[in-house]
Amino acid sequence: MRVGLVLLAALSVSACTTASTRYQSSNVLPMWLQPEAPSPHPSGMQPRNPKRVVPDGFGGYVLPDGTRAASDNAGGFWLPNGARAQGDGFGGVRLPNGNLCTTSPNGGFDCP
Repeated sequence: MRVGLVLLAALSVSACTTASTRYQSSNVLPMWLQPEAPSPHPSGMQPRNPKRVVPDGFGGYVLPDGTRAASDNAGGFWLPNGARAQGDGFGGVRLPNGNLCTTSPNGGFDCP
């Protein structure tokens, strides 16, 4: 009988102490509710391993191979071969081969 009372008392005390530590408040949102980082282009497209076209500081751009490209007034730039990368109206440019280059944080473009 004593063993039963001791066991009952131990279980009731242990239930009270674990209930207070079982539910702890947390400020971390579940993964499906966490906000997404804003996309730099309305299409949401971003290249996986982008080739960076960076501004040269003189109104033009430096291409990934190190050559310079002159910018135009429509948001694009002229490639060294004479072809034009046209601005798409959303801050990105469309290359002559059809690829879309999105804007990058440094003021240039990220191309696929």
